[in-house]
Amino acid sequence: LSRRLRGDLLDAERITRPALAALLRKSGLDPAPYEHTSRLRACLNQYGLLTGCRGDLPYAKRRALFAEILADNDARAALQERLRNDPNKILAVPYRIGVAWNWPGLLAAYTLIKQRLL
Repeated sequence: LSRRLRGDLLDAERITRPALAALLRKSGLDPAPYEHTSRLRACLNQYGLLTGCRGDLPYAKRRALFAEILADNDARAALQERLRNDPNKILAVPYRIGVAWNWPGLLAAYTLIKQRLL
């Protein structure tokens, strides 16, 4: 994966999931566990890029991506666990609030502000 800010990981996972499922079925494997893991990883990777990479992704696109990530209950739970253990307690406060209260707009705004200040 790229270290630059990208907003296409969730779309790429959504597009490739059917092909992976078909390949697994053809091999005699149940695709369900892999599909779940694939989606969770895509959500967590997209969140990581949004919160950790500089880039010119506009607010509306960031907000939509955060909303999609937060709509996945497993991704949201995993993020809450990660944020509870984040060593940067002060910088993580807006992320913890945004994830806990399901506020994608706060997450989008904070990432843009943080990117400009740091």
